[in-house]
Amino acid sequence: LVIELVFRGGVACFSPITSEKIRNYQDMAAPGMDPTIEVEPHPYMVYTFSPEVPGVNSWGFSYDETIAFSKSPGTTRILALGGSTTAGPESWPFHLGEVLREQRPGGQFEILNFGTGGWTSAESMVAFVTLGQSYQPDIVIVHHAVNDLDPLMREGFRPDYAHFRKPIALERDELENLKVKNQLAFFFDSAFTRVSWLYTWSRIQVSGEEPSMYTLHNLSIHPADEGLVPPEQVAQNADVFLRNLRTIGVVTEGFGGDVLLATLPFRKSMGAEGPAGGHNPWAPMIAEQNDRVVELGRAQGWAVAELHDTMGGMDEARYEDQVHLDQQ
Repeated sequence: LVIELVFRGGVACFSPITSEKIRNYQDMAAPGMDPTIEVEPHPYMVYTFSPEVPGVNSWGFSYDETIAFSKSPGTTRILALGGSTTAGPESWPFHLGEVLREQRPGGQFEILNFGTGGWTSAESMVAFVTLGQSYQPDIVIVHHAVNDLDPLMREGFRPDYAHFRKPIALERDELENLKVKNQLAFFFDSAFTRVSWLYTWSRIQVSGEEPSMYTLHNLSIHPADEGLVPPEQVAQNADVFLRNLRTIGVVTEGFGGDVLLATLPFRKSMGAEGPAGGHNPWAPMIAEQNDRVVELGRAQGWAVAELHDTMGGMDEARYEDQVHLDQQ
């Protein structure tokens, strides 16, 4: 305890950067939530958000569950697909609905948000084909780019991303519901991270600033120790990313819907996560993904919202990290 207090006091007084890194790691790794109810194992889609989380329906998504599969005449139905930049009950699909209702008084709009943190285009494609298309949306907006980079960059590439995903360990609770299995190592790691700066600092030295356990992203992703492929191979593997988007679009057109592909705005500098003014190493790869999305949209004749261009001049201080914007 004495060592912990001395370490904490010393870091707080003499190394504010280290102090900030420790707090950020603790926020990500031990936010005081029950991991057994944050995600729900789901066949073919790895996981969805758990229905026990506020704002999540029984399907595991953030939209009004009372919306029926059949659509009322005169209603415009919009379905959004994406990762964490789309996910959540008050993310951009929610605000899109608010803006549409404000600009078109009397219009009937239904917004279906299928965005899920950590999902790639593969999970969104399966969720859309097996569930989303049943709603027969008028417009499908696809907002994917950065999450697919991880599987595209890994050695042993497989077009179904099986080289990238790992099965989630499951168990049944007293009501026979499937839950994410409680792992003793996780609870020790989470508990010590929550209370000890010294332990958290040690974890950062060993495994880096991204928690190796707990986060929604890491629950079902293979470790990165398989290595990375050369850049030219990433570009070759990206055909699978485009295949997933094309599948979503073709299915949408099959029932008479329209497709809108949206690119991803991103911060070009490292910001608070790295040396001041340093270049974000992910920036060129995200830019290439955005270019692929734009080219696909033009080739297919689909609408494209080039957000990386229209929002490119935005103050980079508005980003919470490399791709997530603040709530304002």
